[in-house]
Amino acid sequence: MSMSKRWWPLLILAVAAVVMFLLFGLNPDLVEKDAGVTLTPVEVMVLEAGNRQFMIESQGTVTAQDTTKLVAEVSGRVTEFSRSFQVGHFFHKDEVLLHIDDLDYRVAVEKARAVLAQHDAKLKAELALAKQAEVDIRALGRPGKANELALRIPYVEEAKAQLASAQADLDRAMIKLARTKVKAPYDGYVLSRDVGLGQYLAVGANIGHVFSAHQALVRVPVTEQQLEMIALNDRRHGADSLPQEPASHPCDHLEIQLTTDRVDFSNNRKAQICVVEATKDTENHVLYLQVQLDDPYQIYGDPDQAGTPLRVGTYVIARIPSREYSNIFAIPRNAVYEGDKVLMVDKEDRLRWKTIDSFHADAQNIYLSSGFSAGDRICISPLDVPVEGTQVIVLTPGITATAKEVTDQ
Repeated sequence: MSMSKRWWPLLILAVAAVVMFLLFGLNPDLVEKDAGVTLTPVEVMVLEAGNRQFMIESQGTVTAQDTTKLVAEVSGRVTEFSRSFQVGHFFHKDEVLLHIDDLDYRVAVEKARAVLAQHDAKLKAELALAKQAEVDIRALGRPGKANELALRIPYVEEAKAQLASAQADLDRAMIKLARTKVKAPYDGYVLSRDVGLGQYLAVGANIGHVFSAHQALVRVPVTEQQLEMIALNDRRHGADSLPQEPASHPCDHLEIQLTTDRVDFSNNRKAQICVVEATKDTENHVLYLQVQLDDPYQIYGDPDQAGTPLRVGTYVIARIPSREYSNIFAIPRNAVYEGDKVLMVDKEDRLRWKTIDSFHADAQNIYLSSGFSAGDRICISPLDVPVEGTQVIVLTPGITATAKEVTDQ
């Protein structure tokens, strides 16, 4: 390689150095601009304390308050069904749902009546004989008191006992006859029918299942913290009154809302919390509130009243009002990082991380009760990689801005 080719790289570097020196020497503003700091515009929320009442949301399934298993109390063949005794059908209280062949039971009643009549006649005869014996004794003029046997008192007592026994047999026969008609214990719906026409039933045979239409029950899970927020009167699991003084009202009477629509709560039903169950769920570590819903099928009230029927088995959302709290701050969920951190903006417009202790939360906001003061500023603009101590431009609400370069002095 010749000497001229070896010096070419050195010559190029020297020329580049001269050009750079001339550029920065003639344009000192470029150097200053490189030393500038780019500030990011952010929106802030100024915290204000206020009084708030929260709606605690939970969920559950509507179940029947009273479910009854119908069984045969007498044996016999099924001869007739009510038209209401079909799965899903409504029936009225005391309506006859099923007939069992009653021929043998009607015969038993007649026999019992005949025996009762016989013993009634025997008692009347004994009473007449006893009265005649008393007259005879007086006519004979025997001194002293006559014994009971002479007055036929034991025979009268025996006749009375036999009459009472015959009456009891008649009562029992009539009860068995009445049980050949299976009656509805309340207004309700048929859950299942387990027998067919002509089927022979033994005593205790299962007939079907029914449930009451008057009230329904919803078991709603809540955490310990949520339970403390609810303004319940009874916190002793239904044991507020002594055993000799039973509570006159079975429910706590705290009104809540039930709906099937998580978004639209306008079409809700009113219900009442009855009691806090005394045991905690060992798997989920939650407590259950028993919520009573009157007239779930809306068959007793005004058909045009607000809300829709909540059938047994319906999944519902429950909204439970909390007690009212003071000095509560609300911040939007999108201002929270990593679940428990927010970006504060200090007096020098610099970002500062702060860990929060959430008091309550809903779909839109996180609520805080401590650790902040009125007037504190929280950054609510989304930042990709926020850095502690970064200086920002605080935007006035309603005004937009772009990133600005500011030269450090």
